[in-house]
Amino acid sequence: MRDIVRIIAALFGIFIIFKSWSDYRGNKESRIMFLFWTVIWLAVLILAFFPSIIDINLNRFGSGRDGIGTFLGIGLVIVLFISYRLYLKSERIERQLTKLVQDLALKKIPPKKDR
Repeated sequence: MRDIVRIIAALFGIFIIFKSWSDYRGNKESRIMFLFWTVIWLAVLILAFFPSIIDINLNRFGSGRDGIGTFLGIGLVIVLFISYRLYLKSERIERQLTKLVQDLALKKIPPKKDR
């Protein structure tokens, strides 16, 4: 089970880091957002390959359940992936809306006829 989670998290992480890089190179994403998503997904990759980090921290706070880190990791990957997709969609809609407003503002208004 953990190997499947590692593979899925690694694929998601690598895919999103490359997608974020290509958006940054294409001026679709700011440097700050590129760095933010890269750090987040590198952390996901680290937790995917070293899930014992979560278990150690859970034990430190009094939860003695081993293996719960795997399920928390799955949830983290899903939530972060959904957040990233929502971020991309909102950025795309914002760009389209800005372009529409600019096009409407630059349209020539026909002169009014005197009555």
